[in-house]
Amino acid sequence: MFLKKFIVMSFSSHYTNLILLFLASIAVALLIRYTDIVNIGLGGYWEGGVTGVKRIFYGQAPSSDLSPAEKEKTREETAKDQNREPLFCGSSFFPWLPGASWQYRLFNGSKQDLISLGIPTSQDNKYFLDGQLESNKRWTIRSLFRCDRGKIWLTDLSFWEIYALDRTVTTPCGAEEYNFSLPQDKDFSGGNTWTEKGCLKHEVLDRDYDKIESEWEETVETRWRALGTENVKVPAGEFSAEKMEVTLTREQKFSAGPQKILALIRLWVAKEVGIVKISYQELGADQKPTNKETIFQELTGFQIPTERNFKK
Repeated sequence: MFLKKFIVMSFSSHYTNLILLFLASIAVALLIRYTDIVNIGLGGYWEGGVTGVKRIFYGQAPSSDLSPAEKEKTREETAKDQNREPLFCGSSFFPWLPGASWQYRLFNGSKQDLISLGIPTSQDNKYFLDGQLESNKRWTIRSLFRCDRGKIWLTDLSFWEIYALDRTVTTPCGAEEYNFSLPQDKDFSGGNTWTEKGCLKHEVLDRDYDKIESEWEETVETRWRALGTENVKVPAGEFSAEKMEVTLTREQKFSAGPQKILALIRLWVAKEVGIVKISYQELGADQKPTNKETIFQELTGFQIPTERNFKK
């Protein structure tokens, strides 16, 4: 009786081991096929996994595993082909390098959506920031930018209002005018203020993206104010961010007559990450918020070429 029981248990154990070996073989094959484990080794994946677990439990973004010298070397190599200043451009808060990307969750009243921002490889020594709504994969907003005088300058500010610009092509009124800039490190000191102004042209396309349905121009003025450091928690983690307030004034010129729009935008910006949160609230003529819903964008994932640990 004991011998029979032993044989049955051995037989069952044998098949269990075969099944486990089969499953393990499949797991190894999938790792080799769909990951870089052969190149970076098991230790690298273990380290990344531990970092990920810590991030889940503590809600914090991992620190970079590159030294300052390695980061600077990567930045210089990225900009070498264009013979231009690296696109950190004197600011550690906007790592706008080719290959960088950010993903945001959008809350627009009762509607939710996803926004993707990315910087493709430069074209003819020009740099672009592309943005797209998940619900409309066919449409991309593109802003032209460059590094000049130690700042990132843009032709327009479409990247933070993608949800409002469906089928709209925005360009400067003059050829390649760079009227809007992003803050430098020194600009984040509490209380700093500055104003910028530019003219933009908008062309709304038809549903087939074939013809222009309407067009108008507007004068845009941005008044920036630094509000200091604030901890902010978003799906991508918890960040110590610099908070900026932007009062936006639009003087729109329509055939039916001019229209003025005021809005208050708040940005939370983290070092070597970029913008982690945006809020948008329309203002009335009395400079007070209207009854319209505040629109939020929260960072859900990002990839920066000089930060190996910052994964989507």
